[in-house]
Amino acid sequence: MTQEYLQQWSGPSDLIRGHFFFWRPGEKLQSSFQGLLRGLLHAILGSSPNLIQQSFPSTWQDIGEDGDTTVRTEIDDEDIELAFESLIQCRDTYTDNKFVFFIDGLDELNDTRRGLNDSHSQLVKRLKSWCTDSEGRVKMCVASREWPVFQRGFGNCPKIRLQDLTRTDMIHYTHDFLSQNDPYQDLGISPERTERFVYDIVNKSAGVFLWLALVLRDFDDGLENGDEIEHLREKLDQLPEEVEELFSHLLRSISPGDKSLRSLQPLDEMIEGVISRLEDAGVLDQTYIFYTTDNGYHIGQHRFQPGKQSAFEEDINIPLIVRGPGIAEGMVTDVVTTHTDLAPTLLKLAGAELRSDFDGAAIPLASSDIFLPSSRRPDTIAQTWLLRNKELKRTEIDELKQDRAIRLGGCMLIT
Repeated sequence: MTQEYLQQWSGPSDLIRGHFFFWRPGEKLQSSFQGLLRGLLHAILGSSPNLIQQSFPSTWQDIGEDGDTTVRTEIDDEDIELAFESLIQCRDTYTDNKFVFFIDGLDELNDTRRGLNDSHSQLVKRLKSWCTDSEGRVKMCVASREWPVFQRGFGNCPKIRLQDLTRTDMIHYTHDFLSQNDPYQDLGISPERTERFVYDIVNKSAGVFLWLALVLRDFDDGLENGDEIEHLREKLDQLPEEVEELFSHLLRSISPGDKSLRSLQPLDEMIEGVISRLEDAGVLDQTYIFYTTDNGYHIGQHRFQPGKQSAFEEDINIPLIVRGPGIAEGMVTDVVTTHTDLAPTLLKLAGAELRSDFDGAAIPLASSDIFLPSSRRPDTIAQTWLLRNKELKRTEIDELKQDRAIRLGGCMLIT
């Protein structure tokens, strides 16, 4: 429907569309006015290349009529602004063209060249000037949070409040959640009280479905843990209205034990996915699965430079999990092993002959092998190679080695 109306409005002129979404967590250009200009200019010139000469006359002249693209030219931020403004303000631009711009997330603008409030107010003025300077040949649809700067700036413009359009859906969504939640139903809350609770939740969401979904998920956890309706209302009153602040609030409210379990949940689901696929294929009982782990860098814990080569508890005793035929379920062993033992282990399982020049040795996986005297290794050898280049001179290598030394009295351990 929107497309049909736009075509009717443009008539015989070419309808050129441009769109941009301000996104503060992204790159600088994704949250700046300069990024907006570049995005819209790219859309305009991509749809109507005949406007390039008008936009960048000096660059066009440097390239020449023969189109010598080997000529190096620099286009800076000022050139971009001049090019866009010349297009918008020039009557010749609209001889065969009309523009429509869709710009979302105005509140995400984060232009460091101006103060935050000033940048938003200047953005509103620039957007409105594009429409007036074009004498009605530029239409624009913009979206943002309901901040005062935008309500004042666009107060006389037609507008749609998303929360008014989605309110009924959000009420139904919340009703369905509570009606299908057994712990909530067990509380025996009256329909009238539930209705007020639903409306309070939806009102605070301000039309943001993501906010509503996150809050209901948090309420679900609370109900499972025995929260009463009074507890849920207290939570609702304390919840921030901005999604970013809500994320931080929910993370801070998670207990340390739950944080550990939740951080491991994606890994658990990934392992379950691998097992399920192998099981569905009918090859699970004939498949060996190895899950190796890694330790992160030390960052100040032991007064050493960050690294992974120091003989601390964090560097050893990291899990190696193996599942497959002949391996007893739940068996745990403290046999010393390292990553160089993986290749010989896989070759042995495959029935291949082990090469004598391999580093490491096959890991004893069967219970009958683990308790053999030959399997009780007190240590294992893991070699490290360090390549020297122009930036890393021999003296620097020696210094790195000294940083890996632990001195205790007359003894020194070097790793």
